[in-house]
Amino acid sequence: MADRPLQTLASPDQPVEQCRGIFLHQVAAAIEALEESKPNVHSARKQLKRARATLRLLRRATGDDSYRRENVAARDAARPLSRARDDEMISNSLAGLLDHFGRNVPRMNFAQHGQKLSAAQIDGIKAALGRSMKRAQEWELDADGWDCITTGLRATYRRARRALRHARTDRATEDLHEWRKQTKYLWHQLQILTPLAPGPIGELADEFHHLADYLGNEHDLAVLRERAAASSELHPLIDRRREELQDKALTLGERLYSEKSRPFVHRLERHWSDT
Repeated sequence: MADRPLQTLASPDQPVEQCRGIFLHQVAAAIEALEESKPNVHSARKQLKRARATLRLLRRATGDDSYRRENVAARDAARPLSRARDDEMISNSLAGLLDHFGRNVPRMNFAQHGQKLSAAQIDGIKAALGRSMKRAQEWELDADGWDCITTGLRATYRRARRALRHARTDRATEDLHEWRKQTKYLWHQLQILTPLAPGPIGELADEFHHLADYLGNEHDLAVLRERAAASSELHPLIDRRREELQDKALTLGERLYSEKSRPFVHRLERHWSDT
């Protein structure tokens, strides 16, 4: 197992302590991405999203205060990174429309709102993340074993399932965005567990990944619509493509979230209980 990724469990033993190590690895990877000669903002953001998903598995062990402190630290570090990447995301979304509709997409210029991060801002983010790592290394974990992990997993699934219920009602952008966030947390959590049963858990993680992609692309198009002029010819095409993605997400989501949280987690528990 020496060459295993440091973002997954190596065995069913001491899962809480292993998840602490995974969290530390993810935050360290975010710092490392920002230390490159050209900071890799996209990679740093991805690592912080993964770290927040891992943190949710640890909440029962860390206690609410520590959980909230590090969740806010990761969230606040990611915000300026998200703003800095806005223009790249808009360009990718527009390119996706070109691929999907071809010549039907009118060419357009849109305002560049993304902000280039200064060296001082990047240093501040790295310092804040370094402090978060130091605190995590000093955690006195109050719980161990799988009860802690299953509690976190069940809470994430329950929030995502609730978000789906809200999103299906009128497909409001904020409800779809919340469903996307919770689904991504669940996908990352399943990735952590995948080595314990690469077949069934890995396949389930892949399905949640597909769902997260549908919702992520839909959200990016919602942002593109906001940035396009009110009279833009793009609006009908964006709306059409968003509806297509919403239909795909809701069809897949209704199946993936068909169970309540307890039976969903109980079905997964068999894989690490038998390992």
